[in-house]
Amino acid sequence: MKLTVNNLSLKKGRNDIVQHVTTAFDAGQLSCIIGVNGSGKSMLLKTLLGLEKGSGTVLLDQAPLSFSDLSYIPQGSEDLHLTVFEVILLGLHAELNWRVSSEQLTQVEHLLSDMRLSHLADRDFSTLSGGQKQMILLAQALIKKPKVIIADEPTSALDLANQLHYIETLKHYIKSQQAIGIIVLHDLTLTSRYADRLYVMQQGQLTAEGTVTDLMTRERLETLYDVKLEISRTPAGFISIIPIQPKETLL
Repeated sequence: MKLTVNNLSLKKGRNDIVQHVTTAFDAGQLSCIIGVNGSGKSMLLKTLLGLEKGSGTVLLDQAPLSFSDLSYIPQGSEDLHLTVFEVILLGLHAELNWRVSSEQLTQVEHLLSDMRLSHLADRDFSTLSGGQKQMILLAQALIKKPKVIIADEPTSALDLANQLHYIETLKHYIKSQQAIGIIVLHDLTLTSRYADRLYVMQQGQLTAEGTVTDLMTRERLETLYDVKLEISRTPAGFISIIPIQPKETLL
């Protein structure tokens, strides 16, 4: 399975927001999009999804991408006055009838347990912290078993332990279901640890794609982010990337 993007563009007024992006995303891989603020990462996702009306084509195995095939997790969330259990159940909205089946209820219960979220089942979603909401939205996205799952900076409100839990849960789903995963991340250390493939956005253009080894070099990242970095390997073999100071201060 492959998601193919051909000549995807978005223009607002005189501004080219996304410019002629042509690429592909493979099944079983967590694809991470990186770049500075305003580089077009989020708008690329929205154009790909059809939430922004651009030009070009997006095909899933040669057929137009359908919302029935995907789950999308945006940066923010509405304060729904529903229980956590009900919010996750809404992920099955395409299958729901007037009566919810025992099988559907069991699906939600099992997913809550698997994601260690059972203690939140009866909480009002609107009362949760930002990080808790992100975990619940991930559960809602996964319960429909999408072929494509897309998330926009989903770990920004999470503490360190839940960042790992979130990405590992997402990556396990992508690998086990051979789904296509596309995620925007700002945390470069997290990206270097979990990304199977990287995509670099600059000024609305996709300027590079490749492996972590190929693209996460000091020279490339310092040029991209205009910052001095300290890059090292942890004892476990992961790449650690720490910003030291903006380059313009190094006079």
